[in-house]
Amino acid sequence: MRVAVSVPVCLTFPELLGLLTFQGSLTYEELDDENAILESLQYAVLQSDLFAMESYALRAMATYEGNGKREDFEFVTCLAAAITRVFGVSA
Repeated sequence: MRVAVSVPVCLTFPELLGLLTFQGSLTYEELDDENAILESLQYAVLQSDLFAMESYALRAMATYEGNGKREDFEFVTCLAAAITRVFGVSA
């Protein structure tokens, strides 16, 4: 028998951005879908340990600040806007 449990998780903007960038499976089209973002985040949190979350956050913020490929910057910028819309946090 299995039971469902809820575990509250407090995440910063960089952690959200990192998880959804590197563990999420979102497409540009899904960035307008709040449910898709929430489901992707749940999966990403379950698949990542604390070390990975920190690493993803650093890499995603570096990209967000313009230190990466242009196509990556464009997606991360759109994802950042979606995170602000859905969760009410920003960089």
